[in-house]
Amino acid sequence: MRTLRRGAPTTAARTRQRRSPDPGETFSPGDPVEVVLDEPGQRVAHFEAVVVARSTNPRGYTVEYDALVESEGSGSDSDRPLREVVPARSVRPRPPPRWRTLEAPVEYAPVDALLNDAWCLGVSLGDPNESGKFRVCFPVMRKVMEFDASDVRPHLEWVSGEWKQRSDHGMADPENMPYKKGMRIEVSKLEDNCVVAWMPAVVAETFWKSNLLVEYTVSKSEGTTTPEIVDVKHVRPCRPGPQGPTIGFCINDEVEAFQGNGWWLGVITDVHLGLKYTLKSAYLGMEIQLSQKSLRPRYDWVDGLWKQNSQPRTSPKNLYFFQIFVKLEFGGPIFHASWVALFLF
Repeated sequence: MRTLRRGAPTTAARTRQRRSPDPGETFSPGDPVEVVLDEPGQRVAHFEAVVVARSTNPRGYTVEYDALVESEGSGSDSDRPLREVVPARSVRPRPPPRWRTLEAPVEYAPVDALLNDAWCLGVSLGDPNESGKFRVCFPVMRKVMEFDASDVRPHLEWVSGEWKQRSDHGMADPENMPYKKGMRIEVSKLEDNCVVAWMPAVVAETFWKSNLLVEYTVSKSEGTTTPEIVDVKHVRPCRPGPQGPTIGFCINDEVEAFQGNGWWLGVITDVHLGLKYTLKSAYLGMEIQLSQKSLRPRYDWVDGLWKQNSQPRTSPKNLYFFQIFVKLEFGGPIFHASWVALFLF
């Protein structure tokens, strides 16, 4: 059974000295290149490889990766460099070595960092720390990692046969960026890659193609907040305020409850007098009683539109509470029972 895994660069890969093709050249067998792995809406990871042969169907190249290996057995002796056919649009030359020796990238500059044998697009967080390592943020993953200087390079793009280096803060397209500087937004809080809450924030800066520097507007337990760089996939506009009468909720309604520092997802499990509700947190699983002013219907931001998960049933002006006391005597102890009946008109 053949398996694929990452491994150390082979001896052949270490000794390859052939130059990268000049701008505008097609690739020939032996040329060192980088292969970009396409993901929906993303072009972020480049793997170093060498061209083995040209391919006509599909039009592209057979490449052999420097650090990706395939196994056909259980022992390490069966490992060999991975070869595969890739489309021509996924292949580019390796950036000139001189770019690796330039001065340290400035704060928020786009960089490539060597992560899991691939050059991955990230955002520089400025000068190296005391140990000489550079901190790089990956907005899509929402992670900050440290790298040696040799594993960080300026981000370059191969455009029409030439290397292009974008300016640090001039890369956001004002026409296409849906969120502008100063705009109030909500940023998702993730647990196990699932959204559990939405945190109010303000866009402090827009840069690169889809990255935002956000500042949270509600203090956390320490009384301060830390700015964060996020991809727009983790952001949505602020929810519009209620239109018309205040909305009432019913059991099993999906809602968002404002607690501490954000709007947490949950489900109504009980309704009480005085416009109070029992909410079961979708994340913690615990129940808490809240007043209606701390709740709002759950909406999802889908393709630029607000979509509601469950429809509220009524407005409080049409909600009436009746408490009925019944005394039953059956020749023994007296039993008292009470019900709360909700009549909707």
